[in-house]
Amino acid sequence: DSMSGDRAVDGVFRIEREFGRQSHIGALATSYNFGSSFNQVASLDTRIELGGNWSWLAQASTSETRLRGGARFAGPGYYSSIRKGGLHFQYASTYTDRSPGFRSELGYIPRVDIREWKNNASYRWRPKKGFLVSFGPDLNQLVNWNRQGQVQDWSVQPTFNLELRRLTTLQVSRMESFELFQNLGFRKNTSDLTFSTEWYRWLAMTADYNWGRGVNYYPDSGLAPFLGRSRNASLGLTFRPRPRLRLDESYIYSRLGAVREWLPDPAFAPGAIFNNHILRSKVNYQFSRELSLRAIFDYNGVLPNVTLVSLDKSKRIGADLLLTYLLHPGTALYIGYTNVHENLAFDRLLAPPLLRTGFPGTTTGRQVFIKLSYQFRY
Repeated sequence: DSMSGDRAVDGVFRIEREFGRQSHIGALATSYNFGSSFNQVASLDTRIELGGNWSWLAQASTSETRLRGGARFAGPGYYSSIRKGGLHFQYASTYTDRSPGFRSELGYIPRVDIREWKNNASYRWRPKKGFLVSFGPDLNQLVNWNRQGQVQDWSVQPTFNLELRRLTTLQVSRMESFELFQNLGFRKNTSDLTFSTEWYRWLAMTADYNWGRGVNYYPDSGLAPFLGRSRNASLGLTFRPRPRLRLDESYIYSRLGAVREWLPDPAFAPGAIFNNHILRSKVNYQFSRELSLRAIFDYNGVLPNVTLVSLDKSKRIGADLLLTYLLHPGTALYIGYTNVHENLAFDRLLAPPLLRTGFPGTTTGRQVFIKLSYQFRY
């Protein structure tokens, strides 16, 4: 490559002036240069306390970009949010606007060509006596569209929360949503139940179950994405039988099923599109303040219907051991070992020479590593 050995030159400049009570106004400029390419961003931002626990945040940005091939992009970005905090009522309304040409190489911009409006509101009753700590509803709303006015996503999600003593919570929610994917519109919904508790010091549990309509984003060749019936569940348990020992067990299950009325071809039969099982066991033992041992064993199995989804039948078993001697933050010694087995076999008569088997008996990744870090203090 003609640019081999060249270096990028990055610069970030920030200035901020505080005023009033927890208010400020600031300016930010960033620059990225590599060969003939560059990205430059400038912005002004502010946070103003309005009183009564209300505040306003805003930012206006602009960017200019040139790629190595000569293509150029430029455009503005805007952000505005008004928020209300409080013991009982909380509210936030946020508007984001990014032009198709906006880029920020030194930042993280997940999406451009978007205008998005979000609202989040919640209210909590807080009894002064009894076992109930708080309870109340949440309401989340989102809608976004591109610069041509085409709606990309929208969602509405009401939720009801219960918080009890001993870190026990129960949450019930329902979400109705729309998503535009590959120029196809999908009407989705999800019902969700979540429960968590640390009733005993030696035991903690989290559980979640949701069901509704989901999208098959990776259909088999020749098929367009289509709706399916989704079910997801997770269960996590944490045991602390001794002060130095901690055991974490978790299980995650995901399923997308085909429903006849949503199948792209009546020749296909209803049934599973895919099932995914993830099991993980984690053990931590603290020998002393400095010395600890961690072991992780996990299993990940994907069971697809290859006529409907572009996935391989895969089974993976992993083991991960880590011995840590932490003298203080910044000074530590780590000794680790990892081993991964998958359901793969080698056959030189095939092209490519790997094929899937029924049992994860082949080692596909093994590593031993030692890491030493030392922090000099002066």
